[in-house]
Amino acid sequence: MAAPTTEEGLAFHARATARFAELLRRVPDPSVRVPNLTWTIAETGAHVLSTQRACLQALRTGVPVWSDPSQGPAENERLLAATPEREPKEIADALDAETSALREAYAAHGDEPATWVAGTTLSVGAICGIEGGDALVHGWDVSHALGRSWSIDPADACLVASSLLEVLPHFVDPDAAAGFSATYGLHLRGGPEVTLEFRDGSLAVRDGRPPRADCRISADPVAYLLNGYGRVPAARVALSGKVVAYGRKPWLGFKLASLIRSP
Repeated sequence: MAAPTTEEGLAFHARATARFAELLRRVPDPSVRVPNLTWTIAETGAHVLSTQRACLQALRTGVPVWSDPSQGPAENERLLAATPEREPKEIADALDAETSALREAYAAHGDEPATWVAGTTLSVGAICGIEGGDALVHGWDVSHALGRSWSIDPADACLVASSLLEVLPHFVDPDAAAGFSATYGLHLRGGPEVTLEFRDGSLAVRDGRPPRADCRISADPVAYLLNGYGRVPAARVALSGKVVAYGRKPWLGFKLASLIRSP
């Protein structure tokens, strides 16, 4: 499951961030608390803006936004506190300007790996897929806080997942994965298949279906994305048939999420 190309990533990032900005412009009360998060709608919008700004700074300076995967939650709060915008329209206008500047910088950067977070360098396509995915999932958050629907295209969910797979080995939780070895075969329905091979705290990701696997997972891409971000419980997507684990050790399907830290 190759990461998106630079062109594909930039196009998706433009769609996802513009859609999130437009949603913010239609928020009647920014003080509403967002389910699954500790933030209000205003703070959620400011969070998305802060991460886009941080990515632009990392690209320009060559210094990652933070140096270690474990610092992610604390750094997100630090970036949020340093973002002054709190009115939805103000955030939306700033988001349009900042993301446009970010895409111009990424387009000029070309196909070389770019500095991102946690000491990592990724392809531009993957970074755009992940940051666009952040806007997409937080759009789902804000919409649910407002009692509105928010659709996610399965092809976009596949693009975000393929972007995350490039960086996934950097975000293995060393404590949770210590001593654990297993091979997963993951198939996002309508997309390609991928092999995830854990070996005592490390992870290798390869394209293609593994000939032998301890656990195979067949997943609706949207359900898998929302479950991976902690928005929909694993039991719910399993009972609905949208995510099915099978093979020699199907119970390992429930363990997979616990092995990975959130970027």
